[in-house]
Amino acid sequence: MMPLSKACSYVTAKMDATDSVLDSYVSTENLLSNKEGRRRASGTPVHGTVTSYSCGDILISNIRPYFKKIWYADNEGTCSNDVLCVRANDKKRSGLLFFALYADAFFAHVTQGSRGTKMPRGDKAQIMQYKICDIDSAIAQDEFNVLLKLVSNNNGQIVCLKNLRDALLPKLMSGEIDVSQVDLTQPNNHLSESVEGAPSIPSPLGCPIILGSLYRPRQTIIHIVREATSRSLLTSSDKRAHGADSSALT
Repeated sequence: MMPLSKACSYVTAKMDATDSVLDSYVSTENLLSNKEGRRRASGTPVHGTVTSYSCGDILISNIRPYFKKIWYADNEGTCSNDVLCVRANDKKRSGLLFFALYADAFFAHVTQGSRGTKMPRGDKAQIMQYKICDIDSAIAQDEFNVLLKLVSNNNGQIVCLKNLRDALLPKLMSGEIDVSQVDLTQPNNHLSESVEGAPSIPSPLGCPIILGSLYRPRQTIIHIVREATSRSLLTSSDKRAHGADSSALT
């Protein structure tokens, strides 16, 4: 076991807050509770400075640590000063570090050392005293990095499908897309059984939807949407063709 301070350090690089980009800005507001990652920020700061983070950094909300807000950065961006940005001393071990800090024991440690009552904040010095395992294994590092890629991809797919749901639900409710004739007993059995190299289909919202064994529940959704959309388009075409024929007859 070794203290956290021997494996990582806080990122202190600052930049002007006005340079923050909405899609990559992270604050305590858009970090999700219970270690569920982050959502898109509702806004960016207009004054002051923010911390600049890089891909592979670990972002942790330092306000009310018992909410367990943590995110592994898969892009570059900026974060508020209420978010701790932790960077592994060895970039190859960032995956190991993330899973060490993902544990409930870490958040219990931070909460125990937090100060304040209404808006308790973690003690940055006390946080670095947290004990983690000293795993020096290239194989373990590679496995953790693979897991992180899967987690990141999974979160991206979840966001994409939520957007797809929000775009399609009004059409389903209004009857613009008809699912009454969709055969729910025919899942996408022809799809690949592995995530790596799994096929993808384009989404109307611009992000491809990857299909694989880890996304089998979503395959049913895609199956329904594709068939319903196809049927609706065919129905619309038939109606237009019928209308044209009728006009020609008159």
